[in-house]
Amino acid sequence: MAILRARYLAELTQQRVLLVTFNKTLVTYLKALAADQQLPSLVRVENYHLFARGYLKSRGLMKYNDIVDSNLRQRLIKHAVDNMHSSIQGSQLQYMPTEFFAEESKWIAGSAIQNRTDYALLRQGAGGATWSESECEIILQIHQHYLQLRTQQGYRYDWDDIALTVEKVFVDDNMPRLYHHIVIDEGQDFTPAMLRSLVQAIAPDGSLTFFGDMAQQIYGNRVS
Repeated sequence: MAILRARYLAELTQQRVLLVTFNKTLVTYLKALAADQQLPSLVRVENYHLFARGYLKSRGLMKYNDIVDSNLRQRLIKHAVDNMHSSIQGSQLQYMPTEFFAEESKWIAGSAIQNRTDYALLRQGAGGATWSESECEIILQIHQHYLQLRTQQGYRYDWDDIALTVEKVFVDDNMPRLYHHIVIDEGQDFTPAMLRSLVQAIAPDGSLTFFGDMAQQIYGNRVS
């Protein structure tokens, strides 16, 4: 359906269409289907992070090795947790592994959480453990400390927060948009920040088409 929608828009409007999904494996599959469907050259199939990196590079905001790899990210988050050891003691957070804080950091970046109240409300709507506002404040501080450590290491982004920069840059970018229409496939895998950045990437008279299984979404009511 996503491929047919992309072809329809390209043939109807004769304007560029981006067919975007989350992971590389699905891109390979979509490209194979696209070849069978003989999609017009106006349609480009990419995963989100290739799109994001390409855009930031075009704006002079992406250099080689600007994105921290997953292993170093994990070590930096562990370092941040260790540095906040005294704050964690006495709460149930002291029993949580590094993987927990790494996953919460992903949530914070993907949902653009700014304060502990919003964060506590998000976690209550997502199911699983519910954290108090004071505990959410500690988790936010660990996330911020991780960002500081990452900057000290010379990295500007990780795979989870790159969409925040893409959105902000697009808001101030008055240049004509490369794509008139964007079709999202498997949209339930996208963070709210990714979706907002794609909205900003469309021409004012363009369109966004969203395909996804909302029963599988992991960001709850952050995606309406």
